[in-house]
Amino acid sequence: MIPIILLTALLVTAEEDAPPEAQVNLNVELRVGIPQHVSLESDYDGNVTISMPTGPQDRRLTVRRSLRLSDEFTDLSDGGWRAERTIRRWHREQDGEIDDPEINGVVLDYAQEGSQGGVTSEGSRKVSEPTLQKMMDVIGSIGFTLDLPIDARMNTPFELDFKRLAPVLLGLSGEVSGARGVVQLEQVDARGVALSRGKLVVTERQEDGGIRVDSRYDGDLTLEVDTIAHRVTRLTWSGKSSSAGGDGPVGIDARGRFSVEFESSLELDDEPAESKPAAFRPVARQLEGLGVSLTLASHWFPVSTEAGAGFVSSLHGERDSRAYIEVFRIDVPEDQLEEAYARARQSVLGEDDPEMLTAVTAPIGAGVSRIVDAEAIRTYVEIYPLANALVRVRVQGNGAAFDEARAEYESIRETLRQS
Repeated sequence: MIPIILLTALLVTAEEDAPPEAQVNLNVELRVGIPQHVSLESDYDGNVTISMPTGPQDRRLTVRRSLRLSDEFTDLSDGGWRAERTIRRWHREQDGEIDDPEINGVVLDYAQEGSQGGVTSEGSRKVSEPTLQKMMDVIGSIGFTLDLPIDARMNTPFELDFKRLAPVLLGLSGEVSGARGVVQLEQVDARGVALSRGKLVVTERQEDGGIRVDSRYDGDLTLEVDTIAHRVTRLTWSGKSSSAGGDGPVGIDARGRFSVEFESSLELDDEPAESKPAAFRPVARQLEGLGVSLTLASHWFPVSTEAGAGFVSSLHGERDSRAYIEVFRIDVPEDQLEEAYARARQSVLGEDDPEMLTAVTAPIGAGVSRIVDAEAIRTYVEIYPLANALVRVRVQGNGAAFDEARAEYESIRETLRQS
């Protein structure tokens, strides 16, 4: 990082020695009804040391993110704006494990009025409140705008505030305490694209359960701005990062390297945004404490219910009729398993004939299944006896939501296994 004293000296020297170059307008203009399609790739690779009373623990940490977004302002006023963000891909991997949120394929409605902002998924499939809150945290990235000068001059440094963009560029979850960039304009090509280079430093503070960690990201920044269309078209940023903190005898120290590549276009591979399907990925979902795993698409996310651990889909159905896949396990002594299995089958049958049960098999074993209708809620149930436990799977919903979720489960039953 360039010391502040040296930056000040550069600014003064540039003002005194720079020739009277023509000023370049780098201002970014917001426009209604013009979708901006964004591609963002970010990587982190580093080492983490956790200090414990029993001794230090070292581990390697890699994080890969891949985003494809389309932003469109629907209203601009003196005091605020409204915009839609279509999320065509929001992929994340940590140490090779997929950790995609449920928002792939969702259209989010953002609004900002003065200092007040909000986000909803009205008009699109609904998403959970915790996910909406995370999307609210990146409201500053809508349109991917920067406050750029209208009077930039060649080889003359100017400052940039990246606080609005830093959370989405790096995938940060803490408080951005600083995000200061210093760049200088180097050239403007025949197309009117202005190239600026310099440095960007972002600092973040995370607090969770009494543990506080401060992080710093320090790297080289390249910025390209279309001075005719008045928008940022490309941004790259790469460098070193460090994190340190802890609580009492527990300490955290991390060192690594990061890179961010951002590109923006008014064209979407010659196809309209709505023709691009949402990008989901299969994820091996480990049901903690159950010893059972199930591979689901990344639009399913975990929930806890009285019936058991499971997942809910925001893709199938609306807010009050979404589909659920639940998995319930009860440990049973081996000598009582047969009796427990008979009771479980009877609980599904009620007063009906045992022939209503259908044999079913999966990698977890052989069992029985049945569809149960009650008060407009349809439930598909599978029961499997293990060596010392019973496992029950339920697919529940109503209307089309149930039919779609049941069809999806039929295609993934072969992934139901002991973990």
